[in-house]
Amino acid sequence: MGNATGRGIVTQLALVATCLLAPSVPAQSLQAPHEAAVVSPRLKVDAGVLFPAQALRDHVVQAITVDLVLVVDAEGRVSEAKVVTPVGHGFDEAAISAAQKLVFEPATRDGRALAARIKYRYVFSPPIATLTGEVRRAASDLP
Repeated sequence: MGNATGRGIVTQLALVATCLLAPSVPAQSLQAPHEAAVVSPRLKVDAGVLFPAQALRDHVVQAITVDLVLVVDAEGRVSEAKVVTPVGHGFDEAAISAAQKLVFEPATRDGRALAARIKYRYVFSPPIATLTGEVRRAASDLP
């Protein structure tokens, strides 16, 4: 049994040595003759998104994430926006409305602008709580 294990190690070492001693091939020769250079859209303008009033009325107090799939046209405008998983409370509508105002550098292939489908995420953070009201002193308070 020790002999078989020894032969296995020698075979593995010979394989490793063969791989290490094999002539290297430049990376350029491994590529296809012409691969199109594709560049994804880059965000230029995002006015942001507000926490929906409906969510405040519904007492939603945690951060909410809305994932969208956007189609960015060859001019960099959002031509289509769809919510991946609806969350309700006005978040889906707010995310779509904000996404339609986004402006991108369009995707390109070999330097030519083209439409692209991308994923985009909005994270809604609830507004900071503020105290409202009036502080009054009781008649019995002494300075």
